[in-house]
Amino acid sequence: MKSGDRMMAVIFALLLLAAAAFFTRGRFAELPGQKVVTIMINGEAAGTLRIDENAEPREHTYHSGGGFNIVETAGGRVRVVSADCPDKRCVGQGWISPEGGTVVCLPHRFLIRVEGRGEAGEPDGVTY
Repeated sequence: MKSGDRMMAVIFALLLLAAAAFFTRGRFAELPGQKVVTIMINGEAAGTLRIDENAEPREHTYHSGGGFNIVETAGGRVRVVSADCPDKRCVGQGWISPEGGTVVCLPHRFLIRVEGRGEAGEPDGVTY
């Protein structure tokens, strides 16, 4: 294999990667009007979850230095199902769904915030 052949193989591979990135970027883009849940632990983002009206219920476990919180998403809503904090106020808050809604677990420094998106990705009237 000559050096020119290797260069063409590298260029071809890069073009394939660029094409794959171009065609898959739309699949993971946020849909207008879809709700996104942001999870914060110790003031830092620990993850984001999409909550869809038609999605199956799912559970996610998050660990912090003080313990754990189990989060459930279903039907466009989110809640803390279980936690090992002493007062369990985060569990008592129940389901939240409106944009700007939050669940807080102070002993674990754990926060869930629902962020809504308008028709064109703009904040909606509830967010203000």
